[in-house]
Amino acid sequence: MKKVYLLALSFVTSCALSDWQTVAVDEYVTVQLPEQPKLVDVSGMPFPSPATRQVATSPSVRVLSAKDKSGVYGIIVNSEALPIDLKRPIEPDSFYNQGIRNVLQREHSTLLARSTFLTPAGKGVEVKFSSRPSSTNQVLIQHLRTILVGRASYTFSFLAHDDNAASATAQRRRFFDSITVKP
Repeated sequence: MKKVYLLALSFVTSCALSDWQTVAVDEYVTVQLPEQPKLVDVSGMPFPSPATRQVATSPSVRVLSAKDKSGVYGIIVNSEALPIDLKRPIEPDSFYNQGIRNVLQREHSTLLARSTFLTPAGKGVEVKFSSRPSSTNQVLIQHLRTILVGRASYTFSFLAHDDNAASATAQRRRFFDSITVKP
């Protein structure tokens, strides 16, 4: 009986894990998502660049979004995050620090955690922050992972429906850990 239970549990677990799909964000980055992402219309929306502190134009920015019962998954790609004509190259740490400051100011947030991770294209940064939007007056916990690849920046976000749920943590880890980058 125990073998049958373990076999059934293994089958259910493998089915639940296999429903995610690998999505090519572009020729450099892939990630797994619980559904095919939708392209979000960001025309006219400002995107401050941590590199230049200027606002990026929306044609250089693409936003993809997917969701499931655990949360909302977002991908922001800024193909012109680093300008070509800089006299001095920007260090990734400087870019990440300014990006984090931008997010915290824009979202009126508090930084809860920060760590780095490595990819074949170099070091990236992962942050966790809390915010309290005036529209809901509810504390939201958001997780971001950002990586620079060439001139482009890729920001992956996860906002859980219930941040304390173990399933939300597992889904976020699965999303973040599935990011693959070609240098």
